[in-house]
Amino acid sequence: MNLYGFISIQRFYIYAEAGLSRQRVSIWVAEGQLHIAYRETLLAQYRCAYDRRQHRLREVSQPTLYQTVFASPQLELIELDDAQWIKVQQRSWSQRTPQQTSRGEQLLFAGFEYRS
Repeated sequence: MNLYGFISIQRFYIYAEAGLSRQRVSIWVAEGQLHIAYRETLLAQYRCAYDRRQHRLREVSQPTLYQTVFASPQLELIELDDAQWIKVQQRSWSQRTPQQTSRGEQLLFAGFEYRS
């Protein structure tokens, strides 16, 4: 889970719980529902459409968030209602860029003189 309480599943960012940032959660899909839990406590539930042939989520919608003891004590700077707060964000498949390896420069050890 990222710093803001979202998890990344395939091409979706889905909100789980901001109070559990950087924690591992359980995710499972059953009977058109996607469930997110932490230590056997259900955090959120979403309606989803899963393509069994391609083994991927096609759609995630209709969030149901549950009140838990893991909620962040930090108050929100700006309170958003359900219409303003986007809980599911979809990204395109081509958005992922391959990681580039950086070529580091070998530095000299302090006090060492290089002689050729």
